[in-house]
Amino acid sequence: MVNIIYAAHINNDNKIQTVDEHSYNTAKLCKEYCSSLGGRNIGKLQGLLHDAGKLTPKFNSYIRGDPSIRRGEIDHSYAGAKYMDEISDNGSKAVAWFIARTIISHHGLHDWVDNNCNDYFKDDYFKDRIAKDEDYESMKTNIPAIINEKIIQDLLSKSSEEYMGLKNKIKNVAKKIK
Repeated sequence: MVNIIYAAHINNDNKIQTVDEHSYNTAKLCKEYCSSLGGRNIGKLQGLLHDAGKLTPKFNSYIRGDPSIRRGEIDHSYAGAKYMDEISDNGSKAVAWFIARTIISHHGLHDWVDNNCNDYFKDDYFKDRIAKDEDYESMKTNIPAIINEKIIQDLLSKSSEEYMGLKNKIKNVAKKIK
């Protein structure tokens, strides 16, 4: 079996940053940034899975210069979000969707909650994004290149506790600005 090295970025000197390197570097930063808010595990999961959609042969070809694939043609940000939704259960769905929404939004901002910190489903944008499946099975097969599901489940469990604390903080701030 051939191990494919999935590239996340290639700089001007042709130095490759692999998806796993990039994911762990991002997870470390996200964990640090979110720690001050009480969401270190949330941040770690966000960072680890934000570019999971780059774990596909098509993205690997694109990033390595395949001229037949144009910039913006591959939607890599939906895959980690879809994965979060897929592995969550009723007890972890709220935090999984919170994390999934930040993954989807890592290349653009979207409103996800209303002024009372309730889930915001004015449209079906989130549901449409996680319903995508372009190269999803390929990405899913390659997720262990970043992290195994047992660790993800452990982080998701810890994130659920953090999420409740964060949600209460946000509600308190929202009450003050009304």
